[in-house]
Amino acid sequence: MNVWEKIHQEREWGKYPNEEFVRFIGRYFFNLGKDERKKIKICELGVGQGANVWFLLRENFDVYGIDISSTALKKLKRRLEMDYNITSLDNFENRFKV
Repeated sequence: MNVWEKIHQEREWGKYPNEEFVRFIGRYFFNLGKDERKKIKICELGVGQGANVWFLLRENFDVYGIDISSTALKKLKRRLEMDYNITSLDNFENRFKV
């Protein structure tokens, strides 16, 4: 078992993106309207439990990602199901992969 799988199995963490990430997105993209943001595709390598994904979807970006932990992706999917009604997110399995 890889170390990240073990970490994600043992604890919950990363509920919110860090402040620097939010500032970066704000600085370069908040001047765009939500329709313009939807045209921007963002791929995160190492999505973990999805703090950045959660934030980026909330801000209407087209988000994709990959992680080596299937447990992390399961937790991300559960979170998105609760917060965003995953049925409105096209093809979770095609967007987020192990």
